[in-house]
Amino acid sequence: MKTIIVNKGRSRQGKSKTIIKTAELLKQQYPNAIILFEESRDDDIKMMLTIDAIKIGIESKGDPNSRLKNSISEFTEQNCNIILCASRTYGSTVNAIREHRTQGYTITWVANARNNDYSEQQQNELNELSATYFLGIIKHLIAQHKITHQ
Repeated sequence: MKTIIVNKGRSRQGKSKTIIKTAELLKQQYPNAIILFEESRDDDIKMMLTIDAIKIGIESKGDPNSRLKNSISEFTEQNCNIILCASRTYGSTVNAIREHRTQGYTITWVANARNNDYSEQQQNELNELSATYFLGIIKHLIAQHKITHQ
């Protein structure tokens, strides 16, 4: 089953940092992954990779008027099995993602662990824990795909 995993939250909640960390963890966990393309800077990433013939698209930009809508369309046109992206909690970014349900995608909404009383370092640690959780979801989807396509 094709799935879009959406890290949703308000502005400045660490969504992009968590997605960047998830992409790093994926590359570490799957060193034989084939990177089809990767565009990254310190504060964002867009990439597509394959792991055991499972295509994954990753987009960290989830702000209104960002490249999110185009990236999601590109990933669905490329027939990604799994898409990980950031989004706000309502509005144009949520609508851009929901449009793809008609293309056979299910949507899993997730959110970063967050504590507004934490220091930046403590919040970065929470972002890393969230990235590990997102990685677990992706690994589960990869395993499910392998089972259903044996």
